[in-house]
Amino acid sequence: MKQIISLALILCFSIVTFGQTSAENLWIGKYHHENDIGKEYFMLEIFRDGNKLKGRYKETVTAQTSNKFTLNITVKGNIASFFVDECLPFTKAEEDEGDINGCGSRADGFQLGALILKAKRVTKGKEISFKALGGTLVDAGFAGEINFVKTKKFYYSF
Repeated sequence: MKQIISLALILCFSIVTFGQTSAENLWIGKYHHENDIGKEYFMLEIFRDGNKLKGRYKETVTAQTSNKFTLNITVKGNIASFFVDECLPFTKAEEDEGDINGCGSRADGFQLGALILKAKRVTKGKEISFKALGGTLVDAGFAGEINFVKTKKFYYSF
């Protein structure tokens, strides 16, 4: 009887864990979003780091990088929450653009641990988009349908 109960508990735990992992795996990939015919470019890469879902985010406006950081990501079904994890250093080329990394020093909420985006994953055929539900990016004007397109390669690198 103890063996049956043990097996049942292991099976239940495995189903819950596998279900969460499967939901997380749907988010994994490279995405980009452009505004104003390429003047604003946003890159988002979601990947697995051990048993956690992590990400990298970069924001470039008129060829000046203004935000660049890693993310901690939590997923519940088709909704993900993106939290600022740590600031990433600028490359030499980005430093030469004369801009400063707003990560960790901005008054508008890009602080470490801040919820920058809560989004619902929407799939239409092969196209994936994120519908913004909240977060600092929404407060900063990045509202509604965020058409992050899944891509194999970024125009710019991290």
